[in-house]
Formats: sequence, structure tokens, C-alpha cells
Amino acid sequence: MDKGKQGIMKDIIHTQFEVNRAVRKKLFQTERTITPTQMYMLSLLDKGEASTVSELRKRLDLTSGAATIAINRLIEGQYIKRERDQGDRRVVRLSMTDKGMEIYQKLNDQFQVTYSQLFKDFSAEELEQFLVFFNRMKEQTML
Repeated sequence: MDKGKQGIMKDIIHTQFEVNRAVRKKLFQTERTITPTQMYMLSLLDKGEASTVSELRKRLDLTSGAATIAINRLIEGQYIKRERDQGDRRVVRLSMTDKGMEIYQKLNDQFQVTYSQLFKDFSAEELEQFLVFFNRMKEQTML
């Protein structure tokens, strides 16, 4: 029976939700000291894609209050630190501490193992096509 485009999209959305939930559960079942949002913050800091509260807030599409709470918890846990920008003392930069880098690396390693298991039965060509589709979706979200 043909579901039609709407039915297929509904199935994709549901499946994506289920996969994301299962991956988050697996990744954070042993490490409960940081949240997935905080992990993403550490990832952005590690990649140099954000270094201020404002940049993190925008990249994660969080309210100022939510971003502040997440960042404060990372600071309290000694995963990140605040430092004044040497060129402009009004700007406060965030950076990862050694402890932050350690937990980020641990979770990133778990992430790699988890996704390796998820994709083990996919060929290189299927993975390449998967990436093409995801990049097309990403481009559409940035319009």
C-alpha cells in the first residue's frame, strides 16, 4: 500500500525521534554529570564554532536563561571556564578545562562506538547517500 509522501515523512520523523532517543539513552546511561545540551556546548567549544554565551545560545537556539543555566552548571562542574578577552575586556570567552576535555572525549568516544554499531550494516555508498540527504536537510533548515 502506497503511504504517499506525507505518510513517509511521518514515518521518517517518528523513526528519527526513536533513533535519537535510543542514542541519547545509550550515551548518557553511564555518564549523568552532563546533559546532551551541555555535551553539544562542549562540542562547539572544542571545534571553535562558539566561544561566548551569546554564540552558544544562538547555535543551540536556547533562551538566555536556559543557556545561562547550562553554562553555569558546566562552570560549577569545572568543565568550562570564563575568561575575559584580552583584546576587548567587555567580552567574556568560554573555554574547556582539562576536566571538560576529558568528559567530552569520553562521551565522544562512546558516540563513535554507538554510531559505528548503528551503521555497521550500511555500505560506504549507503553512508555517502545518507550524508547527502542529511546535508540537504541541513541546507533547508538554514533558509
